[in-house]
Amino acid sequence: MLKKEILPNGIRLVGEELPNYNSVSIGVWVSCGSIRENENNNGISHFIEHLLFKGTQNREAKEIVGEIEAVGGSIDGFTGREFSGFWVKIPSSHLELAVDILSDLILHPRFEPEAIEKEKEVIIEEIKGSHDSPQEFLSDVFTRNFWEGSPLGFPILGEEKNIFSFTREEIVATYREKYFSQPFIIAVAGDFEFPEVKELILRYFGVLSWNASNHFPPVPSPRKKIQFLPRPLEQVHFLWGIKGIPQRSPLRFAFLVMENILGGGMSSRLFQKVREEKGLVYEVFSFHLSTLQAGMLAIYGGTRGERIKEAFSLVMEEVIKLRDQGVKEGEVERSKEFIKGNLVLGLESTQSRMSRLAYNEFYYSRLFELDEVLEMINKVKKEDVESIARSLIRDEFLNIAFLGKEGLREYLGEEQWKL
Repeated sequence: MLKKEILPNGIRLVGEELPNYNSVSIGVWVSCGSIRENENNNGISHFIEHLLFKGTQNREAKEIVGEIEAVGGSIDGFTGREFSGFWVKIPSSHLELAVDILSDLILHPRFEPEAIEKEKEVIIEEIKGSHDSPQEFLSDVFTRNFWEGSPLGFPILGEEKNIFSFTREEIVATYREKYFSQPFIIAVAGDFEFPEVKELILRYFGVLSWNASNHFPPVPSPRKKIQFLPRPLEQVHFLWGIKGIPQRSPLRFAFLVMENILGGGMSSRLFQKVREEKGLVYEVFSFHLSTLQAGMLAIYGGTRGERIKEAFSLVMEEVIKLRDQGVKEGEVERSKEFIKGNLVLGLESTQSRMSRLAYNEFYYSRLFELDEVLEMINKVKKEDVESIARSLIRDEFLNIAFLGKEGLREYLGEEQWKL
């Protein structure tokens, strides 16, 4: 059963009681992400997330993880574009320990100078590792250019020069401003009773108040751009992208069905045409990024240099065919079943259920029963999918980036790639 309550200090507590489970997952979502950064402090949200695990007023860094793992649990954090999160999965008999440790690391960090300097080196290694991955590097460059001039396009890890420049004073000031700008969302799923967890949250988080400064800068609409990024690689990697939809769009399920038909799995048009029929790539797939204000639909692939023109031409042909010739009724029904099946399978753990609760509360300020979501997917019709394809697959939104050896611009050209 799904339950929600707004606590006296504004915290949004959401839960799903699952008495047949033996575990409980609890997460705290805070309104601090890369979209609220600027060019000079890009990466600071991710840096703060790391630092919160480096010791509190009550625990050494190793004790934070050690106490959770001592009872068989796990703990971690993440940083996204619009929020950061911290979660614990633990045997249900140790729920209070999870709440205690989450509140301690989020509310009482030390931010010791020595830990800050050491963590700078760790994050630089993380950034360098992402740059060594052609797919990650291309994604970062592509996203920045897709939303040119907007923090939405910033890399979540940040830039090396920024990481080195952060001072303790800047970190503490950002933490105090961003982490407490809006009430936390606290999500719980598993073997627990809602009144019990409410009492724990009031005891450990009840003293908090908020400064109400949750400003999100406007996001510009993407403009057509084609990039050629030289790097001595065996393959040429590409990213193709167009404008997508924001999270609250009423068309979101029609969009998901369209994306799945195009490149969402091994049965998708792109996989079947470019890999299975032509054998030109190992990987080709679509994905989407959707936020409160904007969205992006993208396609990734990679192949040997001499095959890139044929492979990418086929991608363009399949996209245009989807827009101009529409879809088959059978494709829509298969795609809907795929999406529903993935949704159901994704709810087999308390951690995934907890994340779903927080996600829905953040984006929609409400909770959705599974049957309600399945019904919304069932309502998607063939004409809905074709309509959204026609509205989004437009040349004015087209962004393309190629990553590979020198000479790609001359070999591939720029003028031929049009929707």
